[in-house]
Amino acid sequence: MKAMQPAITVRYSRCKPMSHCLLNSDVAVTEGWLSPVLKCFEDPQIAMVQPKILDYKRPTHFEYAGAAGGYLDKYGFPYCRGRRLQQVEEDRGQYDEPSPCPIFWASGACLFVRSSVFHALGGFDADFLPIKRKSTSVGVPIIWDIK
Repeated sequence: MKAMQPAITVRYSRCKPMSHCLLNSDVAVTEGWLSPVLKCFEDPQIAMVQPKILDYKRPTHFEYAGAAGGYLDKYGFPYCRGRRLQQVEEDRGQYDEPSPCPIFWASGACLFVRSSVFHALGGFDADFLPIKRKSTSVGVPIIWDIK
């Protein structure tokens, strides 16, 4: 994968859309999933958006990878709303407000990035996807949207 990242960055740099969607090939989307995310980008202050990620086999529960947005605890360990250690929660709407909601990191399983921010960050890092690390250093907000 390391060798592919510069090639992916070059391809993304040739694209001129308002935003890029990073979507894993094993993610299934539902009808109407795109409109609320794109509406978030009407706010020029929003740089990245992660939609709610639910489990494919148990759609009433959050997915382990990202769930309802990521945070860091006081010791610097990452965690997600909707997931505690190895247990994922049932989605009962407990994280639906406020929406959109600021988060510290977003899952690469499904992530939208404003194109100008993606390119300002230099695209993909050869060692690590920069979305989590570099975005905080340039002060861009990341949000989670439930709709």
